[in-house]
Amino acid sequence: MKKILILLLFVATMLFPQTSFGAENNSVDAAALLTDSDGDGYSDVLELMSGYDPKSNSPEPLPKTIKVSLKEQRLRYYTGEYLVKEIKISSGLPSKPTPKGTFTIDKKMPSHLYAGAGYFYPNTKWNMRFKFNKAGSYYIHGAYWHNAFGTPRSHGCINVAYKDVETLYNWAPMGTQVTIE
Repeated sequence: MKKILILLLFVATMLFPQTSFGAENNSVDAAALLTDSDGDGYSDVLELMSGYDPKSNSPEPLPKTIKVSLKEQRLRYYTGEYLVKEIKISSGLPSKPTPKGTFTIDKKMPSHLYAGAGYFYPNTKWNMRFKFNKAGSYYIHGAYWHNAFGTPRSHGCINVAYKDVETLYNWAPMGTQVTIE
């Protein structure tokens, strides 16, 4: 199973070479893509993106988690204890705050319409719901209508730049824990 997941990620990496991994402004270069700390034939980056410990040959996947800091306006995602990537986000405005707490991704949609009083954003890509609400659920999703990441701007959702959100969407399976502080 580990080999199949890593092979699929390798193919995705070849199809989307512009995707970078690691902390913002500290992305992994081509040489780092080839580093294999445990000598199992798979690069550390491919193992992390597939959910495995890059320092172990264990076939058991590590838990994947997403941590959002509202104060820092940053989202960090982890495979086990390893930071996969850190990205800027835009959370909810003070009048429409992002909920704090621990949640899980319970729905994923490649495209979604966000509409309400004063806004209409059709075909918004890479949507991951983390809190259901009849009056309007909360998602981590792409945002094509602004570039002000690092400052609150949303109606409670976590906005992510399109250049970062597809990788996050593909990395995070249903059930991924999301902690917002």
